Amino acid sequence: MEEIMGSTGAYLLITAVTMALMSTGSGEVMAVSSILVYDIYKTYINPFRKTATPTCCQLCGKEKVSPIIKKTEAEEIQQLCACVSADNCKDCADDIMLLIEGKKSYDLRYNCQIHGLYRHYEDLLIDRKGWCIVWVTIAIVPYGLIIISSGVNLNWAVFTMQSLISPFLTPLLLTIAWSKSTSAGVIAGSVTGLVAAIAGILIVAGTVYSDLKNNFLKNTSSDYSLLAGTVSGIVVSLVVTVVVSLATNKVKNSDESEREWEKTVSIDNPLNSWKRLYKEELSFVPTGTRITSQHMAHIFRSARLVAYIGGGFSLLLFIVILPSIMLSFEVLSYDQFTGFLKFTQVWCMIAAAFAIVVPPIEEIIQILREIKKNKTEKNLKHDGSLQANDQYGQSSRL
Repeated sequence: MEEIMGSTGAYLLITAVTMALMSTGSGEVMAVSSILVYDIYKTYINPFRKTATPTCCQLCGKEKVSPIIKKTEAEEIQQLCACVSADNCKDCADDIMLLIEGKKSYDLRYNCQIHGLYRHYEDLLIDRKGWCIVWVTIAIVPYGLIIISSGVNLNWAVFTMQSLISPFLTPLLLTIAWSKSTSAGVIAGSVTGLVAAIAGILIVAGTVYSDLKNNFLKNTSSDYSLLAGTVSGIVVSLVVTVVVSLATNKVKNSDESEREWEKTVSIDNPLNSWKRLYKEELSFVPTGTRITSQHMAHIFRSARLVAYIGGGFSLLLFIVILPSIMLSFEVLSYDQFTGFLKFTQVWCMIAAAFAIVVPPIEEIIQILREIKKNKTEKNLKHDGSLQANDQYGQSSRL
């Protein structure tokens, strides 16, 4: 950059590298802090309700999903959660106004009898996360010094990491897409897949390439070694996860399968429900209706089709078409290499447009829609008040 653009190019390169380093580091610090606070501390060390089930309300402790065992309507209504949403709670609105005005802090109790304790608990977690971010940031320095002093080859770590991560992909996907996946199956598949990936790398590195002892880093990060580790890790983790899940799951019929999906739908924050985020998509559902997985499948059917088609096309393009084209040319000519670069540039520009341009446009559209909706509601209220005044005037004259 300095040879081509002079000192300006050098400064631009330093700025780009610094921004990339800082954004990556801050993202990792936030991720690690969130895992420590919300996935470990909140879940296992200090949960709000220790006896809560996946389908249990965090506020009252009652189930949000109807049990499979048939009961009378009165018993079922008495068993299910009937907590008021925080969006429609007047006491919560007063508590929020006190926070906005700066009259309350996280160590004080809220006035709302339904959501106050959980709001205080959320404030406690935010305070814990703030301190966790500080300590994780400080811990990066000795951790980095340990990595440097250990002499680990970072290029080798980057190359081999893709094979060591691959066994965890299919178990993670099955936890989202398959109702019969179990914790035992996911853990067994991930562990055995990791062992298979390491074994695949070492076996190919010792058989296809020579002198593994003296060329360990080079052999284990070579193409065929990484390919063997990735394929073996994915295949073994998939097979073990499916087999163990089939042997340990308790889903025997469609009702139990539906209840498993209800666990996912029931994961919610009592103070900031996900239904608020999708209120526009859920507008056709009658007020008071409990949202089920059938509702979500119907609402996001088009998005699911786009994901399936786009994902399939991407897999076909990047795993089949492009590698086949590149393998057909042993050595690229100048024109072929130029065409490849132009294709890459066009693809990057399209991806950048979706990543940079589309989100702000969507936000602007949502803001305009909200402004229009607020104006409509304001006009309706104004017209209603005028009609009430007219009716009051007529009754007074009578």
